[in-house]
Amino acid sequence: MVFTAFQLSFLLFNFAFAHEVLNEEPLVSVIMTSYNRHEYFENAIKSIMVQTYKNWELIIVDDGSHEEQTIQILDKYLDGKVDARIKVHKLH
Repeated sequence: MVFTAFQLSFLLFNFAFAHEVLNEEPLVSVIMTSYNRHEYFENAIKSIMVQTYKNWELIIVDDGSHEEQTIQILDKYLDGKVDARIKVHKLH
């Protein structure tokens, strides 16, 4: 397979970028607990998502929320629907 100079530079740039983000930047794990706090919850999640540091994961642990607004927010982020770095765990 023969690559043009543009294709080669594109591949090298992507490899360098992936190496920098995935291998040299430490993973930051943010653990957020939840129990019926819908009034603060969405803003807290969004504040993590807009960070300039990109190698993070958000682990949300819900301890049996029963308020409909909180459940809707959790379901929105469940299974990486919005961002694959966000994981939701419901305990009850």
